[in-house]
Amino acid sequence: MQDHIEPLKKSCYSLKVCLSSSLYLFIANICLIVFLLIPSLSFAEPSFSLPQGKQPLTEWLSKMSPDVRVEQKSQNYYIDNIFSLNLSGKEPNPNSPQSQSLQEWPAKISPGLRGGNGRTLYYVDGLIPFFRKKNSLFFANPRAVFGSNDTEEVNIGMGYRHLLFNDKMFLGINGYFDTQRSENNYRHNQLGLGLEAIITEWFDLRSNFYFPVSGKRTLSEGTGYRFAQRSFLSHTINNFEEPLRGLDYEGGVLIPGISDIIETRAYLGGYNYDSEIGDDINGIKGRIEIRPFPLLAINVEIRDDNAFETDVLVGGYISIPLSFKGWKDYFKKRGKRKPRERMTDLVVRDIDVVSNKSTRESNEQKIYDMVYVDNRNTTGIEDGSLDHPYDTMTEGLSALSDGETLYVFQGSGNYTASLLNPFIVSNQNTIIWGEGHEAFPGCGGGGYPVLDGDNLALPGLRVSADNVEIRGLKVQNSGFAGYAGIYGFDVSGGNIHHNILTNNADGLRVESAVSPVVNNWTVANNTISNNSNYGILLHNHGNLSDFTFSHNTITGNDYGITFADNDPTDMKLGNAATGEGGYNSIYNNTIADFFESTGYSFTAQNNYWGGDKPKLVGGNDDVNYTPWLTTDPN
Repeated sequence: MQDHIEPLKKSCYSLKVCLSSSLYLFIANICLIVFLLIPSLSFAEPSFSLPQGKQPLTEWLSKMSPDVRVEQKSQNYYIDNIFSLNLSGKEPNPNSPQSQSLQEWPAKISPGLRGGNGRTLYYVDGLIPFFRKKNSLFFANPRAVFGSNDTEEVNIGMGYRHLLFNDKMFLGINGYFDTQRSENNYRHNQLGLGLEAIITEWFDLRSNFYFPVSGKRTLSEGTGYRFAQRSFLSHTINNFEEPLRGLDYEGGVLIPGISDIIETRAYLGGYNYDSEIGDDINGIKGRIEIRPFPLLAINVEIRDDNAFETDVLVGGYISIPLSFKGWKDYFKKRGKRKPRERMTDLVVRDIDVVSNKSTRESNEQKIYDMVYVDNRNTTGIEDGSLDHPYDTMTEGLSALSDGETLYVFQGSGNYTASLLNPFIVSNQNTIIWGEGHEAFPGCGGGGYPVLDGDNLALPGLRVSADNVEIRGLKVQNSGFAGYAGIYGFDVSGGNIHHNILTNNADGLRVESAVSPVVNNWTVANNTISNNSNYGILLHNHGNLSDFTFSHNTITGNDYGITFADNDPTDMKLGNAATGEGGYNSIYNNTIADFFESTGYSFTAQNNYWGGDKPKLVGGNDDVNYTPWLTTDPN
């Protein structure tokens, strides 16, 4: 039940809605309708008998209300009052204002529907007069609404209408409490105030005001990212569902000619809703209302605003009077109605609590300091910022400081190295981020920038500092033996992932000299193909240790993955017991998928070798490749 208790804080008072479920809301609404209908029923007028000697009853009833008229004939009593409670065997005075208003303005139940905007709303409206004078009507107006998208709404309202100028017009005022369970299963509450004027049979004016008394509800929370001029930022994203404060209004006119046969009215108006956290909604609307006979209304409405596409809403309702008196007349009468005949028309207001989904960003924080490269920059203004990036890789790499990130746009054409301008990463703790990898949602993931070695005797990208991460690049045409697309010498902490290394001498080559320890490398999610010598070569003159290989595709090279010279240690190529590494696709390499000349015992389990055993050269007995994968994991 607590989920449905919403504090209603507004002005100088507060209300509480304590309804345990949608079913309780519906039952409560129906009970209210029944309770209010009881005094308004006017079927046959029964009589009742009292024992003789109960004469004080007539005196007591007369004192209670001057409108109550009691006559005693024999043991039968006749009572007629403004509540239309008829408990007699006689007809009430047909000339009394009470009797006239009872016949004119009976209680009504109006089931209806409205379709459009991708959903259908079904509703039951009750208009229950409980105070009727000759020119005045005070009524209750409960309504239950159910949507095809699992929404439900209850409106509980009261209204007053008064005829003026010899029934030439009436003015009305109404107030409502609306509560809705949205499609996201949140409860929204609002108060409503309406004004209406029906001027002769020709003109209608009305306006409704809506005041939410429950706040926004959080739909989701997440993190967003964006590039700034010299930084990369994160921020918190909160998505809200918010009931909107606003109003709607319309003016209408009776269409002459056709309304002599079928009452037809045209309306034009608008609506304005204010959001505290998102965009306001402002729109116009127009509708046609057709009444083939007084109890049936058909509506076609068009809406257009700044928040949604143009919507066409089609609906209607039938009003069922809760009186047997003169019911046939409702179907016989045709044509336009005068204001007095429209006193029990449905109150025209939005049957849907208007809410909107909004997004708010906050708590912005810097993740990286950035330098940008984009060879499409032909302005001549270059400072490494987002608006004025460097147009060559050499300039961008030279501008990097320790701990910064270089972002390389795909650009137009290749970034080509030369003997005078090689591509060298010489700052530690840096990231080279190509646009080809979406490292954060919505950031990257476009085309790969191409670093081209121009078939010269130099690496495509040389790493000469520790803790360098390279991602999202395509490196090609580093052409001579001993040179690689990405080459690391005597450096640790490399992280090479989500790159394409193709048509080089070697795809990735990592070497150590005699004494340094080269360790803590991660090689993952790369495509390493069609290199003339080695896909991956680890050349150990000193001490190579702690390398992890996972989810790489290594195919079409002379050798897939190779370990040469001294024993490496802690090579994580796939271990079924520990789950470290593995899930590489190493197959269709010309000479060998796996080659080792170190005498080191390798574990290379949970890899795909083309569906069968790997093609091995070297110390075959020193490679444990069972179990292997029979389908490509990448």
